Amino acid sequence: ILRARVRLQGLEGDSAYAFRVWPENKVGRSLVPSPALDCRTSPKPQPPTKLSLDLLGPNHARLRWRVPDPSGAPVSGASCEVAAQSMFGAWQPVAGPRPQRAGRNLWTQVVLSLEPAKEYMFRVKAQNASGSSEWSEALVWSMPTPATIS
Repeated sequence: ILRARVRLQGLEGDSAYAFRVWPENKVGRSLVPSPALDCRTSPKPQPPTKLSLDLLGPNHARLRWRVPDPSGAPVSGASCEVAAQSMFGAWQPVAGPRPQRAGRNLWTQVVLSLEPAKEYMFRVKAQNASGSSEWSEALVWSMPTPATIS
């Protein structure tokens, strides 16, 4: 065998490992292992930064954020949460479609069901094959008060 592939599970992210192989065939096991192969697993992504919100309508907006370049596995997804001012601290998943990549490091998510004249906090975490980042710093956003015609 000139080449073999092994998939290992349960390794910690951003950790160093050394592997050796003891070849084995019908005759038996080799007395000498292969030279050690040093490897490092990918780290979890850094927390997202530069959160901003663009109003799209009277009750929905687009949340944007950046994810710093990972030093390992690419960012593959994100989770967004929202807390209303009256319930700060009671985080809930954002109502709307899943987050989408909008550029190399730029991600967006449309946020639905926002109420006019209410204040919200948003936070985001990034995910890759090694796990999830810490939560971003919270973005506080006030929905505008609707105009009244008299």
